[in-house]
Amino acid sequence: MSSIRKHLSRYRGVYAWALFCSWLILVSFWSWQLFFKSDRAFSESLDVLSDINLQLISPGKTTLVHFVDAQCGCNRFAMPHIRDIEKRYPDYRHVIVDAMKPLPTLFHKFSVDDLVVSSPSVALFGEAGQLRYYGPYSSGLVCGQGEDLIARAVNSMRQDKGFHWINLIGFGCYCPWKGLKTI
Repeated sequence: MSSIRKHLSRYRGVYAWALFCSWLILVSFWSWQLFFKSDRAFSESLDVLSDINLQLISPGKTTLVHFVDAQCGCNRFAMPHIRDIEKRYPDYRHVIVDAMKPLPTLFHKFSVDDLVVSSPSVALFGEAGQLRYYGPYSSGLVCGQGEDLIARAVNSMRQDKGFHWINLIGFGCYCPWKGLKTI
């Protein structure tokens, strides 16, 4: 028994360091799984729409369409930001398109899957129904951090009626758009 105590006391520091290093590796792996596993480029391709002047939705009000996928872990960051945007622009029509649900009847003449490349993402349509902005919500690694690209797009659209911006450049927490579920 005393030889075991001698052995343990002799290597106590080594065991403490091994335990600490094991803990650090586990915490690092867990953090990567939770926060960085879905970090990727917003789009792998720069080909989206060839005719940006298509009327994609029914005209009427300026519309913000939020594209989410319930199976994408990145949406946990997007939902609070979407609620904030809805409060900031109460006079706009807000539509949430979930990849796991049928497409709202507001859309016509195109497939959402032809436009959407990542989730979460957002599209801004002018009063006439033309696409004015499509891309990520902000320039940070997660939704709501970094430069607010929605505010920038809204301000640009108000100043320039011919404003169009397809923003496929970004790096952060995005999941590839798998396409709408067909029922």
